[in-house]
Amino acid sequence: KLPQLIDYNDLQGDLQVHSNYTDGAFSIEEMAQNARIQFGLNYMAITDHTTSLRLANGLDAQELIDQSNKIAEINDKDKEADFRILSGAEVNIQKDGSLDIPNNVLDKLEFVGAAIHSNFSLPIDLQTNRLIEAAKNPSVDIIFHPTGRVINRRDGYPVDIIRLIEIARETKTILEIDAH
Repeated sequence: KLPQLIDYNDLQGDLQVHSNYTDGAFSIEEMAQNARIQFGLNYMAITDHTTSLRLANGLDAQELIDQSNKIAEINDKDKEADFRILSGAEVNIQKDGSLDIPNNVLDKLEFVGAAIHSNFSLPIDLQTNRLIEAAKNPSVDIIFHPTGRVINRRDGYPVDIIRLIEIARETKTILEIDAH
């Protein structure tokens, strides 16, 4: 039997949150208030989807910058609170491993996640290289849902997860453990 290493109350923040700017249900302010009061968190990163994910009303480069400025205003307004909102994005990893938002925009954000949202049926070597290219991108902090699997709803795409873990370790890129 494994020991319990972490409890829900040990969580300090949430690094993947979508606001009503894209496919989320609540405003940034509402989410921050709930994260702080209801869940006792110290921070959250707004990681709304980006432009090529039209289904989720993905944000373009200018909209991301505008959202980042809005987040800075909210943080400045509530300096007394023991809570911080990080500006971020969940950028799409394109078929060739490039991202759908340029690095000069991503570098203005505090937290950048990259994820695959299309072309799930590529062969394992192409899918793995796609994720590796994103992990090697200096603007990317984390690879979101690196297997693409949604438990009881969707099988993942083929990926050499061991190779991806090795590259993530080399590049200091976080890999999300998604148990949704």
